[in-house]
Amino acid sequence: ADPLSLNLARWAIAVLVLLPFTGAGLWRQWPLLRRHLGWVAALGFTGLALPHVCIYTALQTTTALNALLL
Repeated sequence: ADPLSLNLARWAIAVLVLLPFTGAGLWRQWPLLRRHLGWVAALGFTGLALPHVCIYTALQTTTALNALLL
């Protein structure tokens, strides 16, 4: 499997494991979260998804030495 699929599976498992501990708090804060959902999505994309995509793409197109330096 490609690295992006494995990373997606890793995050999906992490969400499922952490949801029982955080679900009640998220449910209580849902009105606030819904109001700022655009910001939350934008920050999640630029701070979590985009860097992983860039790193995994770079690692597929570089040498092992350059990857080690990264």
